[in-house]
Amino acid sequence: MVIASEGRTVSERIHAIRTWWESDDSAPWTVETSGSTGRPKQVMLSRDAVRASVRASADRIGASGRWALAVPPDFVGGFNVVVRSLAAGHAPVIVDDLNFSGVEADFLSLVPTQLHRLIETPDVLRRFHTILVGGGPSDAALRTRAKDAGLNTVATYGMAETCGGVVYDGRPLEGVGIRIGDDARIRLSVPSRRCRRTRRTGSGP
Repeated sequence: MVIASEGRTVSERIHAIRTWWESDDSAPWTVETSGSTGRPKQVMLSRDAVRASVRASADRIGASGRWALAVPPDFVGGFNVVVRSLAAGHAPVIVDDLNFSGVEADFLSLVPTQLHRLIETPDVLRRFHTILVGGGPSDAALRTRAKDAGLNTVATYGMAETCGGVVYDGRPLEGVGIRIGDDARIRLSVPSRRCRRTRRTGSGP
């Protein structure tokens, strides 16, 4: 089991993810949940599950290429940015403090608060083929402003247990089932259960 460590720099975390991604070892990668629904937990992601997630995302977007990393790679959203870029044959470009000067990449993932900050200067975002927006609710007005500014944003919904976003703009990715339960909660189903939640044990190496 490989665990992301908060003591590492972003570059070191990317290197660790690359080493795992390119390894033949069957050990899963472990990410932390955000704790938005309770105590943070750890979720183990198998390489097969991550590869399936990468393929499904690329199929829905309709393209693949270099990604810009503007969210922490310790959580599933940032981790996915890294592996999507590696799968396309590119190291991700690290974005410091939302400064896109000199950033050459095709895709970007943001949380809604970041998009709120950047929407005032949309020129820096028009270079991106697609901008995924997840990790929290994005209001319709923000999406409308982004569209009017010429930005191709896609609202994503998912969680660490589903290897990240599995619903793009309200449509489930290939092989993903979605329904609203009697308790009004969203129920997701994926082709196979390859991610496993563990108890929080603290940071690892």
